[in-house]
Amino acid sequence: MLKPIAVPNRAVLIAAMAALLSLAMSGSGSRAGDDSGLDDLDCEELWLRRNQIYANRGFCFKTERAIDVFGRRCFPPYGRLTAADERSLAAIRSAERAKQCRVEG
Repeated sequence: MLKPIAVPNRAVLIAAMAALLSLAMSGSGSRAGDDSGLDDLDCEELWLRRNQIYANRGFCFKTERAIDVFGRRCFPPYGRLTAADERSLAAIRSAERAKQCRVEG
C-alpha cells in the first residue's frame, strides 16, 4: 500500500520558488539589470523577483509574507540598492502595473 504524500503548505512552496529564483538570478546567464522575460512572469513570480533583489541586499522585511519567504534579513547593506538593482526594480514594477498586480510587501 502506498503512503500518502504530504503536500507542503503555501509558505513552503513560496520559499522553494524564492530559492530557485535566487539560484537562477545568480547563475552565469543572469546578471543584475537583466530583466528579459518579465512579460512571461505572473504576479507571484514578479513579487518574488522584486523582493529577491531586496533580500539579496539585506533589506529588513516587515510583512508576514516576505518574512515567511525570505526571513527578516537585516544585514549590511540593509537594503541599499545599486543602480542596476534600481533599474531592475523599475522594470519589475512596470510589469506589475501592466499586469495590474496587487503589490504588497
